[in-house]
Amino acid sequence: MLEEQLSSTHLPNQLRAFLLNRSKDEIVSDEIYLQYPQLFANSYTTVEPKPIEFLNIAGYLYYKSVLLMDKLIDTNSIKNKAETLMIISKLQEESIKYLATVFKLESPFWKLWNKRQQEYFYAMQLEKQIAQNPSYKKYQQIADLKAAFGKVAIDCLHILSEEADKEKYTQLLQSHFHFSVGLQLLDDLYDLDEDLKNQQFNWAYHECITQ
Repeated sequence: MLEEQLSSTHLPNQLRAFLLNRSKDEIVSDEIYLQYPQLFANSYTTVEPKPIEFLNIAGYLYYKSVLLMDKLIDTNSIKNKAETLMIISKLQEESIKYLATVFKLESPFWKLWNKRQQEYFYAMQLEKQIAQNPSYKKYQQIADLKAAFGKVAIDCLHILSEEADKEKYTQLLQSHFHFSVGLQLLDDLYDLDEDLKNQQFNWAYHECITQ
């Protein structure tokens, strides 16, 4: 699916090679994010298919950049940090190009985009503090804020639909909140050994040692 999706893009060759060079685990975990906005399209049937295709590409590129950014922050295993930073920058640049194709500069989307960026970086601050005073409420908050860019898919479709249905929009964001918390709990189980090795807070371990 990724090869087909990238065939319609004009990405630099180095970036295309990076995206296609995936492990088996990455291929499985990427599946949902290749068409993330599409998952919410049934709630906004008035949105045309073409913008959704662009949003799929933009979302996937930014998702990959966030994964790399998290890895850069959380571990010391990345040897060539300069090259990694360059790839992160290019992934985000290409993602913004696709978003700018869909949304004009005066669109209200960009205010929401800035909000999601602030949420994500606030999560990084909170994540450093949670080990000092762990609570499940704070853990949920961090999980939701870390997944802020996933909420962009809902923001996009809500704006493109030109609907004034705030209740539906709120309900979709709430469903995304629960999904993000559940996914973070699952990740903590999978990443238990790695988190302990890198001295990262892990809720699964915290629950084990406090019971």
